[in-house]
Amino acid sequence: MTTVTIKGFVHHSKSGSTGADEFTFFTFDATGSSMGYSLVGPGEFTYELPADFNPVGSRLKQLAAQREKACKEFADTVRRIDSEIGKLTAIANEVQA
Repeated sequence: MTTVTIKGFVHHSKSGSTGADEFTFFTFDATGSSMGYSLVGPGEFTYELPADFNPVGSRLKQLAAQREKACKEFADTVRRIDSEIGKLTAIANEVQA
């Protein structure tokens, strides 16, 4: 097993829906963000990685999702362009008639 120690900062905020206290850990000081975090203080935690930990599977899922999103955005853009071409072609044909 491998031991990983992560250092960062504990922050406090109030839940927007319930008003309950919430605590979050970031590896950076997020007090300047628009989320309304107050710095509680520095902190660290240690985690034992399983001996068979391999991030490749997780990264492949992320890349597949990014690819799917990019393909959808591309197809949507092509449809929008084709629609505009069709409209302009129709207008050009009406003017010539």
